[in-house]
Amino acid sequence: MESDKLYCCNCTAEGFSNVFEIRKHYRNFHKGFDEKCKICSNQFRRTDDLKAHEEDEHGKKTEIVKMFCIHCKKGF
Repeated sequence: MESDKLYCCNCTAEGFSNVFEIRKHYRNFHKGFDEKCKICSNQFRRTDDLKAHEEDEHGKKTEIVKMFCIHCKKGF
C-alpha cells in the first residue's frame, strides 16, 4: 500500500517505508563512486563491491591483520 511509504526520494519520487531503505536507495543510485580498484581502476560505490571485484577478477584476497609479532613482524 502506497500510504505506508513515509520517505520519498526528491530525485525519483520513489517512496520508502523506512529510513534504512531510502538510505540504501540513495547509496545505490545517487552516491558517487568512492572506491577505486588499484589494479584496473574500475570504480565502485561500496567497499564490499570493490573487495568482491578484487577477489573475482584479480584473485586478490583482502586480509585484515589485527596483530603483529614483535620479533618476526608476521601479521595474524
